[in-house]
Amino acid sequence: MTILFEILVIFFSVFLIAIISAGLGIGGGIFSVPLLLYIGKFHSLPRDSLAHIAIANSLLITLILSSSATYVNIKTKKVHFNLAMNFLLGSIPGAMFGVYVSKFLKTKELTVLFGLLVFTIGATTLIRSFRKKNPNRGFVKKFEFYKKYKVILLVLIGFVTGLLSSLTGVGGGIIMVPLFSVILYNEPYQKSIATSTFSMVVITLSSTLLYAMQTKGDIPEPSIGYYYLPFTIPLVLAAMPGGYLGAKLKEKLPSESLRRTLAVLQILIGLKTIFF
Repeated sequence: MTILFEILVIFFSVFLIAIISAGLGIGGGIFSVPLLLYIGKFHSLPRDSLAHIAIANSLLITLILSSSATYVNIKTKKVHFNLAMNFLLGSIPGAMFGVYVSKFLKTKELTVLFGLLVFTIGATTLIRSFRKKNPNRGFVKKFEFYKKYKVILLVLIGFVTGLLSSLTGVGGGIIMVPLFSVILYNEPYQKSIATSTFSMVVITLSSTLLYAMQTKGDIPEPSIGYYYLPFTIPLVLAAMPGGYLGAKLKEKLPSESLRRTLAVLQILIGLKTIFF
């Protein structure tokens, strides 16, 4: 691939990824990580750092498209701020710790972790979506201690989510959307998506800054940390308008379709990445 062709592929691919991801309320990592891993192989990027580059740039995509989508969601008053703030108390330090841990993991280990996470969440979400009545209502009643230990539980789950997000580049949406749909079981599914998108802005901001500050020293120039600029610049230019359009598209899609579409995509991409 020539540099110009790679730039065009990245631009139009990320634009489409941003529209789909914002419409489904996820960060885009389930699409962008495999894409950047694939393109990176043809660009002869260092294999030991390939997954780190893909994850770092995926988190940046998530930050950008989540920011533009969040602007729309705040205007339409769909963000549950109290839930998001409690969750972020744990997810921010978790994300920072994940970036630190990533320095000791190789590309294969990170890609397998990514695949397992995406597959597990997708399979769980798909199974629950076919249950009769409201699968969330019984779940909440069964765990009545949630209300009593709400903040503690959200902080702990948030820490794990932030950790996995910074290690896999998924942004955390594939965890937060199902989780928030359980907690907000009396609310429209779109509100869970909007709250997840807002939380992703904060989580990915901390991870993105840390990935920009560290590198193994084998990333070709021009680069800033793990951000290889021939990849980063076109994805930045594509993610902003794509995220805005995706947030608009979300308003026209039924909740059940959103949930099942997301789950099937997670299962397929998870399997593909495990056998990368």
